[in-house]
Amino acid sequence: MTELRRAKLWRQAYRNELELLDDAITAARVRLADLEDHRAHIVKSLGHYSEIIERAETEGDPPC
Repeated sequence: MTELRRAKLWRQAYRNELELLDDAITAARVRLADLEDHRAHIVKSLGHYSEIIERAETEGDPPC
């Protein structure tokens, strides 16, 4: 195998690897965004229920 052929094969292999890494990074960013959205929902819900509990403790717990 000539040096030129070997260099072309390595270059293609690295290009393929780079494409796979880019795809994996993109997928990780999408997953991270989903996790951040879910976390924001949990924080919002936690605040909501904390307010209910705090109000019930200061004003008395109304009957259901």
